[in-house]
Amino acid sequence: MTITKYTAEIVENTLFSPIVRHLTLSLIDPREINFTAGQYATFIISPSARRSYSFCSNPRIKNIVELCTDNLPQGVGSSWWNKLHVHNQVEFLAPLGKFIVDINLEKEKIFIATGTGIAPIRSMILDLLENQKYKQPLRLFFGVRNEENKLFFEHFRQLEDKYPNFIFQPVISQPNGEWQGEKGRVNDLVSKTEPKSLNRSEFYLCGSHSMIVGIKEQLMTMDVNQEDVHFEQFY
Repeated sequence: MTITKYTAEIVENTLFSPIVRHLTLSLIDPREINFTAGQYATFIISPSARRSYSFCSNPRIKNIVELCTDNLPQGVGSSWWNKLHVHNQVEFLAPLGKFIVDINLEKEKIFIATGTGIAPIRSMILDLLENQKYKQPLRLFFGVRNEENKLFFEHFRQLEDKYPNFIFQPVISQPNGEWQGEKGRVNDLVSKTEPKSLNRSEFYLCGSHSMIVGIKEQLMTMDVNQEDVHFEQFY
């Protein structure tokens, strides 16, 4: 794909949770974009500053893109987004990145994400289920710190109800007491998975450096082939 400079208008800029901002951008010039699920854009903040964010939207939608940005620790990128409002315009370069799904490999796909690492994973899952009509099992292990950061939980539950081959397994590491689901880290969900299922799967990891290193080491001890583990580090 050719990398293109885009101008877009902000049509939504809201705090999705205390630490995550959700943005929807309407393309102005060019008016449409072609990207592969899992790819990202680099936003031009100033002549000397650029920041990259993965698309979290369905790539079938050509005139609108969605992003999730980390609202902490108020660095260059998060401070910039905090100052922007609906109808402001932004510029970015896209599409970029090679963290994409091999749809021709008909294995069970297990997606593992923490925090805003869910962004490209959501795009991948939407593409597989809604566009590619992928029929092999898809599973999402998604870990967040507390209930306030349940990013897209309800949306994934709706997809789980709609598509019988999709399983959503969230986990919260520091619940406040009301959470009735799994408690702990995504590593714990992997540990509870049948080893034979893991050996027949390929994995897409996105999130913190520590999570990716830990999961990769864990999968290697469970005899998962290294070429079946794909990842993108966010923080």
